[in-house]
Amino acid sequence: MQEEIPHHSKKIIISASRRTDIPAFYAEWFFQRLKEGYVISINPCNPRQVRKISLLPADIACLVFWTRNPGPILDKIALLESCEIPFYFLITINNYGPILEPKVIGFEEILPKVQLLASRIAPEKILWRYDPIILTDEIGREYHYRAFENIARSLESCTGRCIISFFQNYTKSLRNCAPMIPRAVLKDEKLEIASTLARIAANTGMSLQWCAPDDDITGHECDAYGIMRFGCIDAALIEKITGIGGWKRDTAQRKTCLCAKSIDIGAYNTCAHGCRYCYATTNHQRAHSFFKRFDQNSAALSLQETSQFSSLPLSSKSKNLPI
Repeated sequence: MQEEIPHHSKKIIISASRRTDIPAFYAEWFFQRLKEGYVISINPCNPRQVRKISLLPADIACLVFWTRNPGPILDKIALLESCEIPFYFLITINNYGPILEPKVIGFEEILPKVQLLASRIAPEKILWRYDPIILTDEIGREYHYRAFENIARSLESCTGRCIISFFQNYTKSLRNCAPMIPRAVLKDEKLEIASTLARIAANTGMSLQWCAPDDDITGHECDAYGIMRFGCIDAALIEKITGIGGWKRDTAQRKTCLCAKSIDIGAYNTCAHGCRYCYATTNHQRAHSFFKRFDQNSAALSLQETSQFSSLPLSSKSKNLPI
């Protein structure tokens, strides 16, 4: 008899976070929220829409951490596991350097942290993001092939999967990238780059996943080049590590995004990495100032007084907030 997969029913997936780097900058805040059992979520499109989200283990199916630096959270892994909340990490490493990533720690510094994380949790719980792929007059395809292979070989024992995506030409992101301006990348060039990276990944024992490819790139084409299509918030992976299935696709994301539905607890313009191409941080000075002034005891990633919201009823089943 086939074993029945439990449905998630009232449980939620917490995304921490597409909008900011919680492990790198707000780990203390996050664990305070876990201790108190809730977080206040403020709709970035409508600040008057405020919800209280449960962070109780009984209500969470999985935590998904997005980060460039898991270092500040490493000494809390045992505590995280003691909460009995399943989790995994999406770790972005592309090593563009200080022109595009002025405050991101270098690859030589981040690698030991990822290796230490990999010694403490299963490799399937670490997914490497080579994201976004940017091409400029200074950064060509050969640069990416060399950089990708170097990082892939260094991470060979840490993870079995890499996720790629190509830079989206958001107006504010383009403006922030100056003087290094990303150029348009056509479908055939994207396929050539993705297929080459897939071969490099396979040589290091990794599979390659394409995050939200363009509408005109078919599943057949991805299959032909050995490229997987799953969400970063991956319903299949979450089912594997939690035993809970039945997750629906997040329709609040881009049309080709395959991420499962989740609740994001981050906030725009709060990440202090300073990545020039970032869609979630359009004012880097404001983000750095926010980080420096932020009260880690706040109930939300907000500089406004949020204690008055603590009496709100828990709202773990509400629809996703747009990111």
